[in-house]
Amino acid sequence: MCIRDRRRFFVYPPEPPKEILMGNPTDSIFLAKTKIMHVPFYWDFKKLLNPHIAVIGITGTGKSYLVKTFLTRASLIWNTNALIIDWVGEYKEWVKQTKGKVVSLGKGDRINLMDLAGMKPLDRVKQVINAFEILTDLGESSSQKRITEKAIENAYKRKKFKLAEKHQKLKPPVLKDVIKELEKEVEKETSPRKIEEIKECLYRLKKFTIKGNDYFSGRSTLDIKKLITSGLVCLDLHGLPSEQIRSLVGLTVLQFIKEMMRDEDWQPEKGIKLFVVADEAWKIAQDERSDLITIVREGRKYQFGLVVASQNPTDINKAIFSNVGTIFSMRLLLKEFKDYMQKSLNYSNFIAEEINKFGVGESAVYQAFYERTNFPHIFLLDKIIGEEPLRIYK
Repeated sequence: MCIRDRRRFFVYPPEPPKEILMGNPTDSIFLAKTKIMHVPFYWDFKKLLNPHIAVIGITGTGKSYLVKTFLTRASLIWNTNALIIDWVGEYKEWVKQTKGKVVSLGKGDRINLMDLAGMKPLDRVKQVINAFEILTDLGESSSQKRITEKAIENAYKRKKFKLAEKHQKLKPPVLKDVIKELEKEVEKETSPRKIEEIKECLYRLKKFTIKGNDYFSGRSTLDIKKLITSGLVCLDLHGLPSEQIRSLVGLTVLQFIKEMMRDEDWQPEKGIKLFVVADEAWKIAQDERSDLITIVREGRKYQFGLVVASQNPTDINKAIFSNVGTIFSMRLLLKEFKDYMQKSLNYSNFIAEEINKFGVGESAVYQAFYERTNFPHIFLLDKIIGEEPLRIYK
């Protein structure tokens, strides 16, 4: 009589091999041990298609702790700069503790929407129009879009800018100059319908120049170049009065970063020059016209990385979600979000069940490896072994 051996063997390894998971501590970032084989996991962007990261999980699961740990170690290992676009003021105290720089918009600091950041005025006109299309109803009327675009062009011409040339020394116009151009058009126009359209354009722009909302109507007090080369920087937006204004700041800063990124030279000895962090930035992460997508698509060749974090995976545009090299999936509650993640990453029911059991700091990790592999791309991590918050004792 033959007795069958009922013992189970792993047909495929449950995790990537240790030579993939482990890395050189002086050139990769340790985050945790794997849940099944307890192998130390080091994040090494050189093994991946790109250095971009998405972190998904409900409030309290450890998203921010993971991001803070990651940025701290990136700074220690590669001297990497980081710019955190902080929607809710969650990072500013931590950045202060680490002796980083906190910039609180709404408390005196301003960004001139018309700054060029080394661009040609005509290119900047298109970016400003793009931002207003994302955040307002400008895109619904082609004639109002063209009226606004022409007013911005005229504002540059009035300052002696040639639209097709780059200008470094001339001072750019401000948003109030664009409003003056529209007001002149109202005075010249004779058609009631056209006057009404110009007034609609005026109403749309004046909302950003009235007292209390005039963060874009004067000369810039911020040097974006300094912000992305000054170590750890938190751009604190939580003091701004509306989601629309916070998003306009975020989009404008990202547009400037994108242009500066393209001016950078690749340096073989450098790890990652800059991580841009967008946490709960759903308004600018959802739209396919956002410059977050450009950074995702082009950032690797300039040694720029993006970290985007959200409670809701559907808040992140698919163009971003499908192009990040690493996804950390922490605990989720809603079934629709769980199903979305499982379908997107094509993981097993076993992984899905484990994610349902996660405590604080535990995560499933998906990585898109640079070379063809015969091992799982998604695996489980024990609790993130992070940098503890600083405490002052008296």
